[in-house]
Amino acid sequence: MDQTAVRRASHLVVRPIEPDDADRLVAFHEQLSRETTYYRFFSAHPHLTPAEIERFTHVDHHEREALVVLDADEIVAVARLEQVDVGRAEVAFVVRDDHQNHGLGHVLLGLLAERAREQGINELVAETLPNNVRMLAVFRHAGFPEQARFGDGVMNISLELPDDSTEDDMAQRTIQQLDRDECFDRLAQARLGRAAVTLSGVPHVVPVNYAVFDGAIVFRSGAGTKFHAALLSQPMSFEVDHFDEDAASGWSVLVSGRSHLVVDPAEIARIDALPLEALDPSEKHAVVRVEADLVSGRAIA
Repeated sequence: MDQTAVRRASHLVVRPIEPDDADRLVAFHEQLSRETTYYRFFSAHPHLTPAEIERFTHVDHHEREALVVLDADEIVAVARLEQVDVGRAEVAFVVRDDHQNHGLGHVLLGLLAERAREQGINELVAETLPNNVRMLAVFRHAGFPEQARFGDGVMNISLELPDDSTEDDMAQRTIQQLDRDECFDRLAQARLGRAAVTLSGVPHVVPVNYAVFDGAIVFRSGAGTKFHAALLSQPMSFEVDHFDEDAASGWSVLVSGRSHLVVDPAEIARIDALPLEALDPSEKHAVVRVEADLVSGRAIA
């Protein structure tokens, strides 16, 4: 990669990491929240070791690549690509908390994919915790065929990068990033979605009928179940998609955010007026509301 090449997005600059970024990297790591650090290292890791600083800032830009995103002179995100086998490379990236939810993860994954293609890599792999909904959303909406497998407490992600022939086929179609309003337009078209939470470290996905209500997602959940309890104790994800095989077109929308029970009688009365039936009417149900803290979507036509 050309060491002088940079890509500007607003006031941010993306460039390859350099050995003299050591102090910037340390400062970046020290500013990460405990949650963000845990998601990156899978354990409490408040400080980088001297060996880690040396390894992270010294890469060959061939089998090992690293990109940094700069805001003024501060690192606000780091992305890494490391070849682990012939045609296969591992990716990882972390974004400072005050720069999350602005699409940096998606941009960085795209840049790593470009670099991997230049090196003859056709598969990207990654490990992430099952409740790291932001990271999982980045991989799901990357635009590449994805396989996800849970094992030993982590999600193992594999992304297949297109070869030239696949790219020619894809050129006949258009993949569109959906903005928030476009995502909600499509959410309003469907009735069946998938609610996803983590139970005892294992992802659980349950189909539910849902409705869009005041900029949020609402659905009925069986009160007293473990799934219902998990909904109210952690951030959750909610996915809806549609595909037309004949037209080879479709879309997918992912909503991630906090969930809570709806208890206000006036709000419940308004929701009861919606076409919102539980899939299993024999259970006693409560109404769950999912706040749309993070919304992403893609359409293909």
